[in-house]
Amino acid sequence: MPKQKTSHQDLYEQDFYLWIEQAVNLLRSENLNELDGENLIEEIESNLEVILMHLLQYRYQPNSVQGALTHVFSWFEAGLSCS
Repeated sequence: MPKQKTSHQDLYEQDFYLWIEQAVNLLRSENLNELDGENLIEEIESNLEVILMHLLQYRYQPNSVQGALTHVFSWFEAGLSCS
């Protein structure tokens, strides 16, 4: 029995790391019809918000940079452990 191909949108819930890799490949190949644009936009918005908050914190509260960096590293580690 042939295995069904998983859609990019379904992959978002099943394997986040693979979803990211596939998103990059679909964008590079300009294959936008298969791209899970809704979740991609949501991820970009939420990640940009976190990055901007840390940049503002760095700019206006330089003494709290250590805490911000700790948060960023834990955020990256959490994302990497999801795969």
